[in-house]
Parts: sequence; structure tokens; C-alpha cells
Amino acid sequence: MIPIRKIYIILFFITSQIHLTAQHTTNPCNICIGHPEHQQEESPYEDFNLKNESAFIISSVGLLATSLIINTPAPLSSNDISMLNVNDINAFDRYATRQSSANAQRVSDIFLTGVLVLPSIFLSNHHTRKDILPLITMSAEIALINVAFTSTVKKLVRRTRPLAYNTTFPFEEKQTSNARLSFFSGHTSHVASLSFMMAKVMTDYHPHANKVFKVGIWTFAATLPAITGYLRVRAGKHFPTDVIGGYAFGGLVGFLVPHFHKKKKQKKWSFQPLMGTQTVGLICHF
Repeated sequence: MIPIRKIYIILFFITSQIHLTAQHTTNPCNICIGHPEHQQEESPYEDFNLKNESAFIISSVGLLATSLIINTPAPLSSNDISMLNVNDINAFDRYATRQSSANAQRVSDIFLTGVLVLPSIFLSNHHTRKDILPLITMSAEIALINVAFTSTVKKLVRRTRPLAYNTTFPFEEKQTSNARLSFFSGHTSHVASLSFMMAKVMTDYHPHANKVFKVGIWTFAATLPAITGYLRVRAGKHFPTDVIGGYAFGGLVGFLVPHFHKKKKQKKWSFQPLMGTQTVGLICHF
């Protein structure tokens, strides 16, 4: 889980910058240099209001309520642990049962909390800065949906973590409810959701940006959760399929929530009379 104190610190940092950066909204956008037609382009997303956000709020609350209703799985007993057999695990995942790294665990926790600063990137850009409150709201929705859904899936699947098969880990750690919440990786899904959201928003606001920028930002977004997933496996906390599932779900949420916030393109219709010597008609352009 994400330490609450760290969330408060990060949110304080983000909100404390809003007033400071608002004084520099006239600065040109470095990403748009060479594309003057984009300088005055409007926001790609719908204006913020509760009606537009209702579907996301209801979904988040519903998922969270579902997660709270479902009981946490009972811890493994001593007999359960003694009966675990690595040969019952598919060959692809079996590798994880031999992994144990405290350093990987610590670094993965840093990625988990550190990714919360990604929305602050919106404060530094000429186009996104003016929409910082709607974008921060969107970031919060993504984080909440991801946390609630991940928790629900973990409680329903009740997959035993690879550490339970590993003699390196202390017996006390194996006899916890958390040891039965392996699928899917919450660290990976959380990092993927916010990194993909950041890349999606930045490219939506800069459709005319050069290819180097677009490839670079999406590569960065894809790499962060991949590293996080590797660290979770290396720490002995998750199987490879756990992190693949977390990566896929988190990336999907991070991409789709901004996509569904985009303005609907309205078709423009125009009519032109057609007249000839023996012809009278009407041409429709759309």
C-alpha cells in the first residue's frame, strides 16, 4: 500500500506550485516551437464539471465499496505452507519462487510513491498548466479506480505469493493475509496507470509535437512500470504473470480515462447549390 504520509507530502508539493506557476502562463511552449498553429489550440478535453465526472466517480466508489465488502483471505496455516509445491506452478512463473531481494523491494516502493509526482509535470507546460485542476482530478480518478479494482481482484483471486514457496523468507511473513494477494501486482498497475496517463495527456495537448518527443515520452511511460514489475519479481513478491496483468490493467486505465475525457468531434455540415443548364441539385459537405 502507498504510505499516506508520503501522499500528503506529494500533494502538498503539487498544490503549492499551482499559484507560483500560474504567474508564468504566457511563457511559450518549448514542445510547440516550430508549430505556431498549435500555440492557440484549445484544450483537447471537456471542461471540468460534476456531470462529466459522474461516471468516473460512481465507478470509483462502486469499485471501492466492492473491495471493502469482499473479505480478505485467511492466512496460510503451517500445514498449508508445508503442502506448497513449486512444481504446481507453471514453468514461466516458477522462476519467481527463487527470488529474494530487500533492495528490489525498497526500490519498487520508491517507484510506487515517486510516480505520484508525475502529474506535477503538467504544471511546467504552457498548455497543460491552465487546466491543472481538471488534470489533477483526472489523475486522482485514475489512481482511485486502479487501487479499488486491484484490491478487488486480489481478494477474489487469492493467489499465494512466490515468497511462500521460498525458504529464504521468514515463516511469519508467509503466515499473513498479504501473502495470499499476489495477482495482480498493485505496484506495477499503479505505476503504469499514472505513467501512461502522463504520456497520453502530453501527446493529446501536443498533437503537432515532433516524433522524437512522442516516441521519447511513450518509451519513458512504458519503461517505468516495466522496471517496477521486474523489481517486484526480483523481490519475490510477485510472479511474472502478476506483473504482466498489473501492467496491462494499469496501462489501460491510464490511457482510457483521458481518452473518455476528450471532447467529442462534431461533424460540420455545409450545403452548396448545384445548378446547370439541365441540372439543379444540392451538394452536401461533411
